[in-house]
Amino acid sequence: MQNILKLNQIAAWQLGRHLVRNDEPSWVATLPSLQRDAVWKPGQVELLWDSLFRGFPIGSLVISEELDGQKSRYGKLAGSNDPWPEKNDKRHLLDGQQRSNAIALGFFDPFAPDAIEFGSILWLDLCPDIQTFKVGTRHFFFRLTTSAHPWGYETSDAAGRLHAFEIQNAVKECGWKSPQGDSYQRPAVVDLWPAKSNKPIPVAWLLLNADKQGSCLWTAIQERCEAISERYIWARNAAKWLKELAPEFLTEIENGLRRALKTTVPFLEVSEETVHAKSKQEGHAEDSSATNISNVEHLFQRLNNGGSPITPEELQYSMIKAYWPGIEGTIDLLKPRPMRASRLALLGCRAAFSSTTSKTLHAAISISALRALKNDDQADRRKLMSDYFGLGDGSVQAFELHPPIRKVIELIDQWLLHRGQEDIGLPPVLRTAIAHNSPEVYLLLMVLAQRVLSDQVNAEAFRPRILAIATALHWFCYDQHRAVQKIFERLKQCSQKLTPDFFEGVLHTTSDEQSGVRNLVSPADLEDNIIVCPNEANLQQWNWEQEIIEKPANGNLNERARLENYVWPLLCQILWNRELLLFAQREWLGKRFRAFDNADVSAWEDHNRPWDYDHLLPNVIFDNVKLGNSYMRVCQAWGGTNGNFHILPFEENRSRGAKPAIITFTDPEQWKMMLVQPGELDAFSLTREGVKEDTQSVLRFVQVTGLNFLDQ
Repeated sequence: MQNILKLNQIAAWQLGRHLVRNDEPSWVATLPSLQRDAVWKPGQVELLWDSLFRGFPIGSLVISEELDGQKSRYGKLAGSNDPWPEKNDKRHLLDGQQRSNAIALGFFDPFAPDAIEFGSILWLDLCPDIQTFKVGTRHFFFRLTTSAHPWGYETSDAAGRLHAFEIQNAVKECGWKSPQGDSYQRPAVVDLWPAKSNKPIPVAWLLLNADKQGSCLWTAIQERCEAISERYIWARNAAKWLKELAPEFLTEIENGLRRALKTTVPFLEVSEETVHAKSKQEGHAEDSSATNISNVEHLFQRLNNGGSPITPEELQYSMIKAYWPGIEGTIDLLKPRPMRASRLALLGCRAAFSSTTSKTLHAAISISALRALKNDDQADRRKLMSDYFGLGDGSVQAFELHPPIRKVIELIDQWLLHRGQEDIGLPPVLRTAIAHNSPEVYLLLMVLAQRVLSDQVNAEAFRPRILAIATALHWFCYDQHRAVQKIFERLKQCSQKLTPDFFEGVLHTTSDEQSGVRNLVSPADLEDNIIVCPNEANLQQWNWEQEIIEKPANGNLNERARLENYVWPLLCQILWNRELLLFAQREWLGKRFRAFDNADVSAWEDHNRPWDYDHLLPNVIFDNVKLGNSYMRVCQAWGGTNGNFHILPFEENRSRGAKPAIITFTDPEQWKMMLVQPGELDAFSLTREGVKEDTQSVLRFVQVTGLNFLDQ
């Protein structure tokens, strides 16, 4: 067997035989189901190609014969289509997925006439600033752009995210504008180019023209640039620059290209005997107390320990896919998914097991518990899991198109998601926040949805109460596990068909020191009994801790402890949790960002979002004002709360400086979006001088800010 391959042969696994011409490999590799998804960061992709152009070795890859029962995947760029359907000699890639994906990306030409839409482009800056070489170890400046960050990343080796102003400048420079109204779109990855670059070109243009040399090579690149120069500014600039430049200037890049194309990657093949051999643990599977571990699982764990760190959740999902290969097909049906595939699979297992006569929600499933499911005495539990995921007999092919888990996820979305004007539902970003940050709460929703479906009752009637419980537990619960267990215990005691009345008073059963839901109060109670706005007498000395804890406690230690543990955390959520601001502006989010759903992990990579948070009264007004007889502290205390914030499209958040709101916000649609009444704009037009000495203007700002977030 051929055990050394060139880069184009590896890329051809995903991109097809046009890359290899007369150099077709004798075998191709695919990914077994148990492999996790691609996890490399942008900096790792960029540095790999820097290594290749410098002639550095990139290590060996590990393959085996195709593993029994494992569904094959063809890689990110191939999608679900097999690029080599006629190829009989195929292997499974056990180690090296990230490197093979990065190699294939280098050969992918996103501007080819028949190019697929893909979420990443690899570029090479032909003429980087000399200063960029001082912030890392690079010799060649490869730049990655992605659907999450079409403007690219920082030039350091870590390739961190750009600052907001850099992103806004990049969008402005390329001339891209988001459509107005209800049809918001983010820039596609082909619409922009790396902001931190001078003369970027797609790396694929170099690799696919490598049969040319010297002036012929650069003339071919120039012609590619000219062909699309009317549409793309970067192509126009690069074409002009290449036309005026002597080819010798680019000799270093061309030499790097030759080094990369001469690179060969060795492969280590795991023997058939090793793949099929039983481990000591697997050999004792007849003992139900033994841990049933296969050789393949051992091998996969140890290979991954040496590469990118694998989380326990990813490892558990890999084990599930190893033992139930069909589960991946079920998870793939759920689009958009509210969370990572790994977490959804694990929560699905727990939901399936919690549908039995158990009195408590099934605990998180350990790796050893997953292995034990293959033992003979676990047949009933295996069937519960197979039925829930629609796996039939557990084979790769035998799964339902509408398994119970799919119906459950769809019903949860019907309950939670915002539907339009004056609806109480959540924007998709908040649904995903619950699924991602409060998995116990989402698990409870899965169990409730399954109960409603099995009871065949009117699911719509439950919606207001489901929304109330989900948000209360997500935002205001300090022990979600305990609170969710209490609600589940109550659910198990309900022997009749479930009705909306089941939820009456359910939060009261969890509102104690042991159960974790903070006592919720109405906005009126907050305004009348908890939040006391400053007055003229205490304006200079006013602060949150004094007003919320010290004064009401009045030296009583027990009362102080109660206020610190139960009232203050509740207030912190209301004042500073930006998710509540998103909920307040849900109608505008639903119109402007209807297409944005951060359920896809690539969409919320590095805190990515298509909007930004902006002060109504700019923080430069009260930030760095000198002390003395000023009202700086009280303005800072209130200026950072949700009442002084609004959200707006990211590319529109240009620096306002110290401009007052009455000058900046003149469009009535803006007032509606920001939930501000026209008569309140003066409160957010305070000046620096006003912060120092204008008592009435500061009082006005504080009072309107307080009313604003309570109204929201």
